[in-house]
Amino acid sequence: MGRFEHKQDNTIVVNSVRIPLGLFLMMEPSYRTPVDCRSQVYIQGKGRRIVDSKGGSHWIDGAWSEGDRYISRQREFESALMSEKLEFMDAIRQVKSLSESAIDKRRMEYPPVSDLIVALWKHIVEGKSQEESGVTALQEARKAVKSKYPKETSECQQSTHAKDSSITASGTSVRRSSRSMSMKNKLKTE
Repeated sequence: MGRFEHKQDNTIVVNSVRIPLGLFLMMEPSYRTPVDCRSQVYIQGKGRRIVDSKGGSHWIDGAWSEGDRYISRQREFESALMSEKLEFMDAIRQVKSLSESAIDKRRMEYPPVSDLIVALWKHIVEGKSQEESGVTALQEARKAVKSKYPKETSECQQSTHAKDSSITASGTSVRRSSRSMSMKNKLKTE
């Protein structure tokens, strides 16, 4: 013996399966509650109790063909609920992955800062080549991470960035070189 219930909170319960009214109406678009109905309960084969907006209720004896059909579709409702939950979980995963920006992903995979410091120390202070100090290998690792997680930019930003980077790249490297040389000279004199 099955049971169909339209609850006051606008959920439908078919046996023990709770279904949001919106989903139920997508699957049963012809469903309508009786006029002035707050809730209704149908017990298969026995009848249904309808509670009106004033709190009064009345009983209708006998089978209700629509109610029987709703009860017979319990498995379909369960599948629809499962599908809806999976879609919701997938949407959450997508939002989480979008929230992880390229910069965040890069930070997770870049070589540790301590490795960078040691390599730079060996190269600048100890005078080892970039290859011997590990600077080259670290830079290659950083480039690989950057190509794996490119920054998300619009075409307009990309063309502007390309122009700016060609101008500032040489200026930056000159500044770094002069800073590195002065640091190296300062450390040697101390």
